[in-house]
Amino acid sequence: MSVDMSVETPTWFSQAIATPKQIRSVNVDNCDIVYQSWGDPNKPGLLLVHGNGAHAGWWDFIAPSFIDRFYVAALNLSGMGDSGHRERYTPDLFVAEVMAVCADVGFATQPLLLGHSFGGRLAFHALKSHRGKIAGVIMADSPFHNDNHLKRFSTRRTAAKPNKIYPSFNQALARFRLSPAQPCDNNFIMRYIGERSIQQTSEGWTWKFDPKVWAEFDYLGFLSGRPERGDNILALIYGEDSILFSDGNLDYNRGLFNQLELPELIGIANAYHHLLLDQPLNFIAVINQLLTAHLKQSS
Repeated sequence: MSVDMSVETPTWFSQAIATPKQIRSVNVDNCDIVYQSWGDPNKPGLLLVHGNGAHAGWWDFIAPSFIDRFYVAALNLSGMGDSGHRERYTPDLFVAEVMAVCADVGFATQPLLLGHSFGGRLAFHALKSHRGKIAGVIMADSPFHNDNHLKRFSTRRTAAKPNKIYPSFNQALARFRLSPAQPCDNNFIMRYIGERSIQQTSEGWTWKFDPKVWAEFDYLGFLSGRPERGDNILALIYGEDSILFSDGNLDYNRGLFNQLELPELIGIANAYHHLLLDQPLNFIAVINQLLTAHLKQSS
C-alpha cells in the first residue's frame, strides 16, 4: 500500500503528537542512543520499545495516553530511527541500550517495559537478564515460537544491501511499507511514521534504518528463549489477524502460558501484526487496563 498524503488527521491523533516531550541521548558502547520522554519524572516508569526497523516515533500517538500515571520514555534502538549505527548488532547490545536508557532517563521506580514485535522479545530478554531491575513486561504481538517455527530462523540471514536512494522525499514516502506486509486503514498513521523513517543524504532521500542490522544477527538464539513460571509478564497481546499467531502458534502460546500459570493472552479484533497502527484506541484501552491492574497490585 502507498501512503496517501491527503488523508485528514483525527483530532485525538493531532492532540497526542502535540504533547510536549523531551529528546535526549545516551552513549552505549560508542553509539549514541536517542530517546524521548513524556510526563512527570516522579511517577512510575514505563519504557516503550519499538519493533524491527521502526523507531521511537511509532509511540508518539500512544505514549501521551499513559502520562497521567506514568513517566514514559521511548528509545530508538541502534541502527534505527535517529540513533547511531554500529558495525555489528547483537541481542546483548540491544538489551544494554534498553537498560542504559532506563538508567539515563532516571525512572523513580523499577520500570515496566512495553514492546511491540521485536521490541516485545527484547523486553523479555531484558527481564530475564536483569532480574530485579524491571517491574514487568507487556509483549505486543511478540509470540514465543514452537520448534517448527524456530526452524525457519535457524539459518536466517539478511544481506546488507544498501538502502535505495530516491530523488525526493515524497517519492521515498510513497514507497514506505510495513514488514511483515499487511493492510492498514489508518493512513494518517502510516504517513506520520513514514515521514519519520526517511533521511536526506548527499545523494538523495533514503531510509534511516541500517541495512546491516540483521546481516549477522543471531535470530535463532534470540527467539529460542522461553518464559518460566514466575516471570513477570503482565500480558501477551496479539492482533487477531496477525500472521505471527497463525499456523497453530496462537494455540501454542495459549498452552505455554496456561502451563506456566502466566496471564491469559489478549486478542485485539480487526488488527494484524502492527496492532498499535491498526487499532490504536483499542490498543491504548487494553494497555491502560493492564497498567491500572499493575498499579493496584503494586500499592
